[in-house]
Amino acid sequence: MLADAERGKFDLVLIWRISRLARNLTDLLGIVEHLNRHKVMLYSLKEPFDGTPIGQFVLQMHGARAELERSNIADNVRAAMNQRSKSGIWNAGNSVLGYRWTRDPETTLGQVQVVPEEAELVNHIFEWYASGELGYKAISNRLNHASRLTKLGKPFSVQLIRNILNNHNYIGLVRYNKTEHIRTGGDVAIGWAQGTHRAIINLDLWNRVQTLLVERFAPPLRKIERSYPLAGLLKCPLCGYSMIPWHVNQMRKDGTRKTNHYYQCSTNNSKGSAVCRSNLVRADNVEQWFFEQLRMLLTAPEALETIVAATNAKHQSDTRPTLEEVRQIEVLLKELASQKEVLYRSFESGALSKDEFAATIMEVKLQINEAQASKERLEAVLVASEKDEINPDQIRLALSRLRQLLETSPGEQQKRLLRLLVDKITLPKDRDFRQATIHSTNALLNLQIPTLTEANSP
Repeated sequence: MLADAERGKFDLVLIWRISRLARNLTDLLGIVEHLNRHKVMLYSLKEPFDGTPIGQFVLQMHGARAELERSNIADNVRAAMNQRSKSGIWNAGNSVLGYRWTRDPETTLGQVQVVPEEAELVNHIFEWYASGELGYKAISNRLNHASRLTKLGKPFSVQLIRNILNNHNYIGLVRYNKTEHIRTGGDVAIGWAQGTHRAIINLDLWNRVQTLLVERFAPPLRKIERSYPLAGLLKCPLCGYSMIPWHVNQMRKDGTRKTNHYYQCSTNNSKGSAVCRSNLVRADNVEQWFFEQLRMLLTAPEALETIVAATNAKHQSDTRPTLEEVRQIEVLLKELASQKEVLYRSFESGALSKDEFAATIMEVKLQINEAQASKERLEAVLVASEKDEINPDQIRLALSRLRQLLETSPGEQQKRLLRLLVDKITLPKDRDFRQATIHSTNALLNLQIPTLTEANSP
């Protein structure tokens, strides 16, 4: 709606109540300001207000009341759900593998049923982990190779297996105080109540799994100090998801250890080879290629011309609505001039009395003055915008400074800067990064940059 308001597709927004537009006062005021900026009126059927200071005050009061109502409703819902959980009543909907929430057609009350096929699968997951032979990824990989799907019909992931093994619902418990625990930063402890649903994992198996989870738990350690600037920017050539850092330690013949650095498909890392291949790409090679491409891009005449042309085209696109408004005012001025001429003729012929002529001609003159003032204001904006057009020297200087900043920035700062410039890097299916395409962000006008060669650069 806000985008259409910018394009001038309508001049009135009609709502039933203020709360139907926004239940947050800050959001409401932002929307109203946006509509006013683009000359779009807002009208509420049940809570009328106008553009006067009093009317705007009334609008803010209605907005504050809507926000208060939303907060009260949210608090009441959270309190009611928390009380249900304390009573052992199921609140997890249909999100837990192994259970199905349904409504009893006779009593209309909700009830939880065990899904035998899913419960059997959950038992397998616990048994596999309790055996000590399989970890999160091995279990998810086994399930995905067997074409087993999650509750949402998707492949299993490492995170989902971890969640299943830690879910107390499987031993008949229901969690409460979760929201309060998060809201208070952990001051309110999470509690567990005996649920009304049937457990599908026996306590002995549960305890064995929990013991293993504790034994295997280790806080994540950053063993590799190397920076991976293209992590998240490189996209897997098969599934299209981001590629993440990976390293392999290799023992040399002389007994020293060598570490090889790669980028690996994140889907393969979390869901296994059944979903996608690892598609490893050597980090040193692809990074060298990327920064060489960026260097040539920031110095190539063709890139400079493209950026200048795209920048000025966008500038012209931004001024087009103003030009159109000036043309409309010119048409209006011609119509008013014709009306003025007709009025003088009518007065001279006696068709209009002196009083009728004076009142009518005054109204027309006022409209002419207002239209002329609007036209002059818009023309001043256009004149000022002509001075804002970008020339190649300005772009060349900006690109030169950007290149220097990239070359001198430390690792984390360099990664953040790259994400401001590059949206993604797409690899071909054969993983030959020399044929990859760099997709820039708005900062570089969303250019899609194929591999450049030295012939393209100065």
